[in-house]
Amino acid sequence: TFALAGELRAGRTPSEALRAAAATAGPLGGALLAAADSVAVGGSAAVELDAAAQLPGAARLRSVAAAWRVTESAGGRVALVLERLGEAMDREDQLQREMAAALAAPRATMVLLAGLPLVGLAMGQAIGAHPFHLLFYRPLGWALLVGATVLDAVGIVVSRRISQWALRC
Repeated sequence: TFALAGELRAGRTPSEALRAAAATAGPLGGALLAAADSVAVGGSAAVELDAAAQLPGAARLRSVAAAWRVTESAGGRVALVLERLGEAMDREDQLQREMAAALAAPRATMVLLAGLPLVGLAMGQAIGAHPFHLLFYRPLGWALLVGATVLDAVGIVVSRRISQWALRC
């Protein structure tokens, strides 16, 4: 969005700005070129950008298309709106990075807690308690093994869901 806004601020036409931004857009360059071609023949860039937003990893183009559509219909300055949109996207990215960093310690704790039963079994085996014999050769051990595995798996799933939920908020 910043490249597109910069090109528009530099006085380029929307078609030229889209074409210039496409040069640095990587995989989305083709979509921006299509939008530039559409604008060059009198079409709306918003329609092409909306279509490009369907591509994997291009969901943010939907916001760019919406901003473009609103400024076209209201007669506003597209560059200014795109700059504000870019700033908002940067703040969102920064927040996502901060959340991921904040969740690093709980995730590490989850991995540690999930592995503790195995450490306990290894320690029991090392001191001669033979926990593997109980778990693998007796019905009570089978029940304990199944129960512990289910509870451990549920704990991992719940912890992952909580961290995913926190990242989405």
